[in-house]
Amino acid sequence: MAGLETGSDPIAEETVALFIRFLGRVAGDLALVHLPYGGLYLVGGVARAMAPHFDRFSFGEAFSDKGRFSAFVRNFPVSLIADDYAALIGCAAVLDDRD
Repeated sequence: MAGLETGSDPIAEETVALFIRFLGRVAGDLALVHLPYGGLYLVGGVARAMAPHFDRFSFGEAFSDKGRFSAFVRNFPVSLIADDYAALIGCAAVLDDRD
């Protein structure tokens, strides 16, 4: 994404901006539905690739733009899992507990 990093590709910039805003909106909607008091965790390669752009393209604002529920949804922390092996470690832990 060299064009995005240098600002030389306006289509890439707008695409990432839309993606980040949509991700924030949907994540905020899901937070209101599921009430993740322990936090919301973003995982995977796409989330990691987009993470440097979250602040720039207002992920947090899109996440919490929920009208009268805006203050409420801000109570849910959003974290990024950067460990490539998180899913495998979790599966191994479950299998280990089965014995």
